[in-house]
Parts: sequence; C-alpha cells; structure tokens
Amino acid sequence: MSNTRIFIVDDDAWVLEFLRTVVTHAFTDSAVETCASPRDALARLDDGEPHILLSDIEMPGMSGIELTRHVLTHPHTPTVILMTDNHTLLPLAMEAGAYSCLPKPVRLDLLTNVLQRALDYNSLQRRIEKLQQILVNHATDDYSEQVRVRSHGVERRMEEMRREELTEIMSVWQRYAPTRMASQT
Repeated sequence: MSNTRIFIVDDDAWVLEFLRTVVTHAFTDSAVETCASPRDALARLDDGEPHILLSDIEMPGMSGIELTRHVLTHPHTPTVILMTDNHTLLPLAMEAGAYSCLPKPVRLDLLTNVLQRALDYNSLQRRIEKLQQILVNHATDDYSEQVRVRSHGVERRMEEMRREELTEIMSVWQRYAPTRMASQT
C-alpha cells in the first residue's frame, strides 16, 4: 500500500527510534513519523492524517488509551494499535477502540503482521468514509440504496476483521506472556 502514513508514539526515545527503523524497513512505501508524547501526536494529527497510529499505553500526561479515545473522534480516523507489558490493560485498550493491543516487548514478526492487517482494515475504513461522502453528494434514491448496500458489505467485513484480530491477539497474549500474566494477577 503506497502513500500510507504511520505515526508511532512512545515516550521512550530508544523504543521510538527502534520501532521507526523496523516499521520503515518493513513498509518501505509508507511515511513513518514519530511522536514522543500523545499530546504531540494529537497536535500533529491534522497535519498528517495517519492511516495507522502505533502507540505505547503507559506514558506520562496521557495514556495511549486516552489518546485512542481522542483520535477516534478525528474525521479521518487512523487505525490504532496499542502496546503494553501489562495484560490487564488489554480489555481497556479494546474497549477504547484500538484495533489491536500488542504485548511488549513486541516481537517483530507479530508487529509487521498486525500492521499489515491494520493497513488492510484502514483501507476498508477509508472506503466507508468515501461511500458516506458519496451519499451526501449524490443522494438519489436508487444510487443511495446501492451505496448503502455496498457500505453494509464493507462494514460486515470490517467487523469480521476485528473479531479475527481479537481472537489472534488473545492467542498471542496467552502464548507470549503466560508467566507475565500470572505474575501480574
């Protein structure tokens, strides 16, 4: 997918640079930008209109979960992937609207796979936005019905993708961090 923009948000400068390098190499057609805080990401959101927002959850000032809630009110909503080493935050991340929530430290193969699925999901999300704009601009009865039917099909696919992602990420958390999960309960 070309011309995509990926924002990475983390308060740890080393992690931020490492993720930028990995994502830039894995998604060579994407513009990858970094933000050292959620507030910086919110300030730059209008300038960049990212397709993907990859963010740590636990940061000073504003959490990645709060950032997700703010971002989802944006007109061109990016698909949000959160990261944490605390499994108890997984339900909160998903309830806030994150597409996925990765365990930290993040396995690189998992990161690139989830990012690709998130880009696919975002493509459908943007298609829905375009179909809704068509409805506003060309609202004849026959055409509107065709657009509604098409939108409904895309929305069903997006729901299916979210369910699949949730199933996958739950499996990852169970395999990836069983000792960490046991020690945090």
